Amino acid sequence: AALLSMLLLGKKMHCVQWLGIGYCIVGVAFVGSSDLLSKHAETVEDDGTEAILGIGLVMLGQGVQASQIIVEEYMLKRVDFPAMHIIGFEGMWGFFVH
Repeated sequence: AALLSMLLLGKKMHCVQWLGIGYCIVGVAFVGSSDLLSKHAETVEDDGTEAILGIGLVMLGQGVQASQIIVEEYMLKRVDFPAMHIIGFEGMWGFFVH
């Protein structure tokens, strides 16, 4: 969401925010690599594709959520919509997606 807000909304990020993003990326990389490299759930048919699929689906979900946050912020700040309409749009989006 931070990178999209920089690109699409023109926001500026401070050093502390970049540091936080870096910590999150390193943490996610550690968790993902530990799952791929773990030997506790190894079976004859397990080649890591399920773990890679799971990580990909999580990343896709986070991308959709980040896009929703950016659209909401854009609508609140730059489009003259009442806040209750935006909340209604969010509810409809959740209803149709889930």
